[in-house]
Amino acid sequence: MDVALTDGAVADISRLTAAEARVASLWLEDGSNLRLDGVSEDVPTALRGGLGWAAWVDGSRLSVSHYDVFSFDAGGFRVVNGTLVLENVEASNLRGYGIWSTDSTDSLTGTTFSIMPRYLNDNTAGYGVFAETTAGEKVFWASESRISGSYRSGIKAVGAGQRIVGVDLIVQENGGGYVAGEYSTPLDPVRGAGVSLSGGAAAQLTGGELFANEAVEGGGLAVLDAASSATLSGVLVRSNSAVGPGGGLYVESGQVDFSGANLESNRAQVGGGLAVIKDGVLTMAGGDIVGGQASAAGAGAYVFQASATFTDGVDFRSCTVPTTATGTPGRGGGIYVSEASLTLQGSTFTNCSAKQGAAFYAANLSQDLAVSDCAFLSNTSSGNAALYALDLTRTLRLERCVFADNEINVPDLTAASSIYSRQDLPGGRVILSACTVTDNRNGGGAIYQRSGEMEIHESVVAFNRPSGLAGRDLGFVAMSCNDFFSNAGLDYGAGAVPGPGSFSADPLFCDLDNLVFTVDAASPLLPANNDCGVQIGALGQGCSSNP
Repeated sequence: MDVALTDGAVADISRLTAAEARVASLWLEDGSNLRLDGVSEDVPTALRGGLGWAAWVDGSRLSVSHYDVFSFDAGGFRVVNGTLVLENVEASNLRGYGIWSTDSTDSLTGTTFSIMPRYLNDNTAGYGVFAETTAGEKVFWASESRISGSYRSGIKAVGAGQRIVGVDLIVQENGGGYVAGEYSTPLDPVRGAGVSLSGGAAAQLTGGELFANEAVEGGGLAVLDAASSATLSGVLVRSNSAVGPGGGLYVESGQVDFSGANLESNRAQVGGGLAVIKDGVLTMAGGDIVGGQASAAGAGAYVFQASATFTDGVDFRSCTVPTTATGTPGRGGGIYVSEASLTLQGSTFTNCSAKQGAAFYAANLSQDLAVSDCAFLSNTSSGNAALYALDLTRTLRLERCVFADNEINVPDLTAASSIYSRQDLPGGRVILSACTVTDNRNGGGAIYQRSGEMEIHESVVAFNRPSGLAGRDLGFVAMSCNDFFSNAGLDYGAGAVPGPGSFSADPLFCDLDNLVFTVDAASPLLPANNDCGVQIGALGQGCSSNP
């Protein structure tokens, strides 16, 4: 080693250059305190080239600023019951860990770690940061820093008291060792290539980015047990991938709160943008889920035996389950939900695609589900429907929703372009309340009732091709106060009963061609202009023919 301090020693060193350490370049123990400041007129000072660690800190404090640290076989910094402070440190070509911290407090500012995978299958190497706490609460804090290139996780936190706090932190291109097939076995998968939380650990990330991380489960971030959690505010999660569930975010039993940023171009087998399973809880407020891809289900979001809430206008755009998906048909371009609880308010589903449920697929719900104030626009199914509901056993209620410009691109008169309901198990029911269903194309109709219970109230179904409502046993569909108009000459299929207060009249949309579905002041959909005295359809007045 190059520098060793013990028994409470204190040192303040500038422009130290250390090299070829076999155990560690710096060794601190028993309450020692070392400060290294590498500022000079030219370049930062360097710790370079060792078979061990750049620094070993045991029960001590190490502060390093303006240093380059590179080519250490064990890793950068091993900290036990100590304190590590790094400022403007550039660490690269570290073959094991960037930082391995146990029961310690760590702080990074303006620091970059570029880790190089270790070519040993030792089941431990390959973390940018491994932070664990066995007792008490400890914080790993990182500001305006970057962690990249580790085999397993950029950051892995373990323990009930371990906290990760990141401000404008970038975690990118971690987990690639699995893809190369160098280490991982079925018993040792990479779970959470960007950030991995388990054993009660928690993370709070503000700003920054999780980018291009690759894992078996949870490309960008994984929360792996009920005691662990993460809060992400303004964090961009993009271009991450998972072989299994959760390309961007993966929540297994734990909890994630995500707000104010986007999930972009993430991909996985299920849950390209995010996956929530096994009693996990996810809340997302605002932001977009864009360009998600899944090979089986839920290109935007996959929610199974768990709970998810999307509020404040989360938009799902261009999320795709390719038609070439093998095995079960590709399901749920925007959202797939099964045996789960879901709250969905104010969202838009645009240009999504899948074989079944181009925008939304729901099956076997664990409780009643209300989808309110949402828009399903220009989604394309290669099999059946923008929204596909199967064997719910509970009630799916669609309130003030718009379904427009959706289509099926294969001929099938037993399918729907917009809403398909098949409830072969008892208890399943689909209710449309104050919805607008217009300009949907192909299939048997915009709405297709295959089996079970359906209700349609205070809704407008107009200008769909080839029909508005089709299916079987339509006499059992309860309807009232609806406007079915000009659905290619077939508003209702055989046996349908319009119900009290229903009529057929031009809804007078403000601009159907440009998907503007507010209505003219003279529209029969407005309360003053119909016998029911209620607003019919999702949107009220937005224009007037009488200036």
